[in-house]
Amino acid sequence: MKNRIAIRRSEVRFAYIALLPVLVYMVIFVLFPVFMSLLYSFMNTRNNTFVGLDNYFEVLFDDPRGLKSFANTIKYALIRIPFTVVLGFFIANALNNVRTGRSILLAGFFAPYITSMVAYSTIFLYLYNNIGLINEFLRAMGLPAQGFLRDPDQALICIALMDGFKHIGFDVVMYIAALQAVPDSLYEAARIDGASPRQIMYKIKLPLLQPTILYLVVVITIWTLEVFEPIYVMTDGGPLNSTRSVIFTAYQAAFKDGRLGYGSAISMLLFFLIFVITLVQLRLGRTKWEY
Repeated sequence: MKNRIAIRRSEVRFAYIALLPVLVYMVIFVLFPVFMSLLYSFMNTRNNTFVGLDNYFEVLFDDPRGLKSFANTIKYALIRIPFTVVLGFFIANALNNVRTGRSILLAGFFAPYITSMVAYSTIFLYLYNNIGLINEFLRAMGLPAQGFLRDPDQALICIALMDGFKHIGFDVVMYIAALQAVPDSLYEAARIDGASPRQIMYKIKLPLLQPTILYLVVVITIWTLEVFEPIYVMTDGGPLNSTRSVIFTAYQAAFKDGRLGYGSAISMLLFFLIFVITLVQLRLGRTKWEY
C-alpha cells in the first residue's frame, strides 16, 4: 500500500515537472499579456493616468473608425464563414467518393492552408490589380474591368473570398476525416430502403457531421474575427476604411498612434465579442445525433 502511494506521488510529481515548461510559457506569453492589456485598457498610456472606461466609450461612441472596424469585421465573418464551411463540405463530399488520386487532390486543396498568409496575400494583390490576371481575363471576355481592392464596395468581399480559398483545405480535411468515420452499413441500409443521394446527405451525413461542423464554425469564427495580415498587406485598411478590421485598428492605435491604452480597449472588446459568440454557438450546436 505504501509503495502504491509512493509511486502515485512520484507520478504526480513527474506530471507537474513535465507540465512546468508549458505552464511557464502560458503565464509569460498568454496570461501576463492578457492581464497587461486589460490593465492598459483603463489607462492613458501617454501620461500613465487612470481613465476608467473612457477608452471603451471612445471606441463605441466617439471614434467612427472603431465602430466601422467592428462592422467591417462582422461583415467579413458573415462572408468568410459560410463560404468555407459550406463549400468545404461539398468539396469533401465529392472527394470522399474518389478512389484514385484522392490523396493528391486533398494535398492540392490543403497546400494553400500551409502557405504564408503574407506570400498568399501578395499573390492575390497582383491578381486583383487593374492589369492583373483576373481583369485581363475579364477584358478578354469582353467584360468591364473591376476595381476589386480599389473599390470600397468590392474590397472586403475580395479579401474574404481570398482568405476563404486559402483556408478551405483545412475544412476539407476535417470533413473527409469525419465522413470516413461514418460506417458504410448506414449508407447500405439507407440504399436498401430506397433513400436517394439527397436523402442520404440530409438524413445521415449532415446529422453525423454536426460535431465537426460546430467545431469548424467556432474555430473559423475566432480566426475570422482576428483577421489582420491580408488587410495589412493588401489594402492597409482602405479604400475609405472599407476593409479596416478590429485587429488592424487596434494595431494602428497601439503601435502607430502610440495609444496603447486605446488599442488595448479595442482588443478587450473583441475578446468579449468572441467569447459571447462562441458561447452562443456552443449552446445552439449542443444537439447530439446517434444512429
